[in-house]
Amino acid sequence: MVQRVARLEVWPVNVPLVAPYLFALGTYRGMSRTIIRVTTNDGVVGVGETSSADDARLAVAYGEQIMADPVAVLKAALAGGSLLNATHHGQRDAGRARVRAAVEMALWDIAGRTEGKPVAELIGRRVREHLDVTEYFAFRLPGQASSGEATAREVGDYCAAMVAEFGAVAFEGKVATMPVPQELRMLRAVREAIGPDRELRIDANLGWSLETAHSLVPELVELGVTNIEEPVGNVAEMALLRQTCPIPFSGHEPDFVNHRRYDGIPDTFVLSVAGCGGIANTVATIERCRQAGIGFWFYSGELGPATAATLQVAAATEHLTGPSQSLLRWYTGDVIEGGPFVPRDGRVSIPATPGLGVELDMESIAAGVDRYDREGEYAMYDALALPRY
Repeated sequence: MVQRVARLEVWPVNVPLVAPYLFALGTYRGMSRTIIRVTTNDGVVGVGETSSADDARLAVAYGEQIMADPVAVLKAALAGGSLLNATHHGQRDAGRARVRAAVEMALWDIAGRTEGKPVAELIGRRVREHLDVTEYFAFRLPGQASSGEATAREVGDYCAAMVAEFGAVAFEGKVATMPVPQELRMLRAVREAIGPDRELRIDANLGWSLETAHSLVPELVELGVTNIEEPVGNVAEMALLRQTCPIPFSGHEPDFVNHRRYDGIPDTFVLSVAGCGGIANTVATIERCRQAGIGFWFYSGELGPATAATLQVAAATEHLTGPSQSLLRWYTGDVIEGGPFVPRDGRVSIPATPGLGVELDMESIAAGVDRYDREGEYAMYDALALPRY
């Protein structure tokens, strides 16, 4: 257990994707994150990450509490609950929850380094060496390192390349961004490119009307779609869609009350370590899913420290019911040495070194800080003009 903290360092960073992708709420062009490093009086360091670069000021303020009593801070983080619950009490509470989760991440990292064990072995028994992941596809705008994909055929060709070059075995893609005929052409092109046996999941981000979703069911069944994430606006509408749709649904809100109320909908919760409120709360949430018969896998879109935390939880968790989402192929860089993690043959190797298993790359952090200073926080839902489409 961490007894004394000598220093807390905080860096707000931006890391763009190789090309912005389209989803139902706009475009996503990259990650804005706050990276923290906690150093004990014995010189042991731990790293963490929040899901917003604008958390940096909160993290600095929180540092005084960490310095005074890290044990109390860790206990508060472990009891902090879900970030999703915190958002109901205002943005500042949500920011505090994110910072708590990042601090807890760093303290787990320190504990693992101190004991000479990966965090997975502090959580429990190591049950896997790799995390199965999907490849992502979407219509994408031209970006810093890719011309993107503007047509159904270009998306299909991209997926074919992922199979040929990296041995991808499962795919998930964004829908509800274009007219339905165009998206069906895209999905047919993807299925043709990846063959009949590879898993094909789609994510509508609440973007389809119930009427549209009902009309698409026969086509999606014929295409062999294995899961639809957030197909319509809420769980009540998912329950109505279930009347005609045999394909399982997934969602991002771990609402166990509504899950019971709507007869087991969604079938799977898709969450992150930050979204659950930290490593300990993620482990607890997955166990609750297991007991309730709810599927679980992780979503992507985090930098190296939070990805490493995800991998460590996965290494100690049996109840992962499908491949987790992965945007890792689309990162232009990271803040860790050797990063970002790279999927091969549909999986990502889990570090076996002490702690989280990653080290910060200070040159990359400096570049990320400079980018944040110039660009500000990336909007989650960028409304960009789409002349090419």
